[in-house]
Amino acid sequence: MEAEKQAKPKRKSGPPSSSISRPRPSARSIRAAAKNDIIAKFQKGAPETPIPRNFKIQRSSAAAATGASIKQKMLQWCRSKTRRYEGVNIENFSSSWSDGLAFCALIHRFFPDAFDYSSLKSEEREKNFTLAFQMAESLADCCPLLEVSDMIMMGNNPDPMCVFTYVQSLCQSLSKIEKERKDKEKEEKGEAGNEGAEKEKAGEVSTEKNEEESADYGRMDSHEEKEGETVVINVYIQLYVYN
Repeated sequence: MEAEKQAKPKRKSGPPSSSISRPRPSARSIRAAAKNDIIAKFQKGAPETPIPRNFKIQRSSAAAATGASIKQKMLQWCRSKTRRYEGVNIENFSSSWSDGLAFCALIHRFFPDAFDYSSLKSEEREKNFTLAFQMAESLADCCPLLEVSDMIMMGNNPDPMCVFTYVQSLCQSLSKIEKERKDKEKEEKGEAGNEGAEKEKAGEVSTEKNEEESADYGRMDSHEEKEGETVVINVYIQLYVYN
């Protein structure tokens, strides 16, 4: 009996290996394993250069740099188009557009007969925004992404993202118009050049014809002169014979 009692705890302390319950993998460990598998696949098919660990950070930095360069190019383009307009100094996508004059100047540059820019005043913000947005929609086919009331409410520092979104759309529309005008001017210059060449060619042909006609007339005159001389000689001969 004592031997059986001593054997029982040994059985409890050493259960068979098949009855051991293994811990289930967590969702976090599954995601980490999947991530490692994906990285391993990239490394397997990638060149010898190792993949940087901060790939996401580098990508976001590159995207931010690209976005910044686009904004700077757009600001530079707007400055070049509104350089000679009084009261306009475009340096950013917020305060530089707060009184509406920058919008009006940009549209007036492409449509100078649409309104009188010199009559606008910076303190009449509502009038400027209304004029600019209406002209942009009717003349440049630019969607009214900004509301006059919103720009008035935001005051001297409107939201840069809102302004940038609208200016980007406006610049695309105006750039398209500018390109169409330049292409049209090239076509007209080409047609004018062709007409001039045709006229010049026609003038050369007419000059050649005149020269040929003059030469023909000269030959005819010389022939008539020779005939006249022959007649005179014959008359002299006849008179001499009779005498």
